[in-house]
Amino acid sequence: MKRKINPFDASAVRPSTKRRTTGRDLLRVDTERRQSSRPEKQGLGAVEHITYEIDPHQRLVATAGGLRKVLDGTFKISKDHELIYHVKRPMVQDEPQQVRCSGAWALDAEHRLVLSLDKWSRHIAGGKLVLKAEVLSASGHELVFTLDSRDSDGREKITLLTFSGSWQVDSRNRLNFLVERESGSPDRLQFRGSWQVNRGHELEYRFSGTGRGLQALELKGSWAVSSRDRLTYCLACGKAIDASARIDLQASLEHAFSDRLIFVLGGAIRPRTKKMVFSGKWRFNKTQGLSFELTRSDGRLSRIVFGGYAHLKNGITAEIELTVPRGEALGVSVNLSRKIGGGEVFLRLLKGSAGNAVFLGCGRSW
Repeated sequence: MKRKINPFDASAVRPSTKRRTTGRDLLRVDTERRQSSRPEKQGLGAVEHITYEIDPHQRLVATAGGLRKVLDGTFKISKDHELIYHVKRPMVQDEPQQVRCSGAWALDAEHRLVLSLDKWSRHIAGGKLVLKAEVLSASGHELVFTLDSRDSDGREKITLLTFSGSWQVDSRNRLNFLVERESGSPDRLQFRGSWQVNRGHELEYRFSGTGRGLQALELKGSWAVSSRDRLTYCLACGKAIDASARIDLQASLEHAFSDRLIFVLGGAIRPRTKKMVFSGKWRFNKTQGLSFELTRSDGRLSRIVFGGYAHLKNGITAEIELTVPRGEALGVSVNLSRKIGGGEVFLRLLKGSAGNAVFLGCGRSW
């Protein structure tokens, strides 16, 4: 019996077994199609003319033999980030329950999701699919989009499309989400808007969406000084901070005052033109060392931890040459008094040092 080819499956050229498809397999499929004297009746015409596209209501549309048919269904994202369309009501008995499309993901100028299809999805018109999805939320290892669609009965529905991966800022200080793959290089979702540190001292990205004007995406997390020229933003996964989910920025500390820190952002295009200002207060204790406390948008405190070499000046003020927690010098000093949190303990410590510099490092035993 000759093998039947399902015209509604975008991956129909793939073999049904799990073994790797070869050129011989593709040749056999093509030969079977050409030798079929009477293509199977599927309601849309000849098998070799089936193509798929997305209509304005974000539904998959099948076209064959001059006939065009809307397939009611729902888009989903697989674990390996293939796009799957689950058909709600198959038109005929042999119509598939789902259509799978694989390729590379990207964002266009309007921040819509674009899937540029690979050779296995050649039944897609134009070689790509564009989804009018909008960014909903982001966390340490996830980026979530919403897709508004309407079925043939006019009912609206909202679908969540979730991508797994990691965040990155490129050499031009653009925010990127790298979509992880089981094999090969990750796909890059590049955001073309601008990002800033908001009043809650969290990273916020502003961009123009699909017809809704300026939108904002807030990335919750906490800050750390990793080196003299690197400022790291550790992202939240749920309610906890995940140190493995991080965005590294080329930034250096320019000034430190009793109530604020000023960092300058480096970059390949316009080096050191963007400044980030953090408002807060200094605190010292024997367990956590020296830190600068920030108030987040949810009211909770976060800390930027520093090290430093402290000298006592005039008996009531300390001059601290700031370092990263491990000791690398930042090239910036700050003058602090007993008014800081833990200031009395801090000054007593310096007075007992016999005029020697004291290193203030996190986790040091005093």
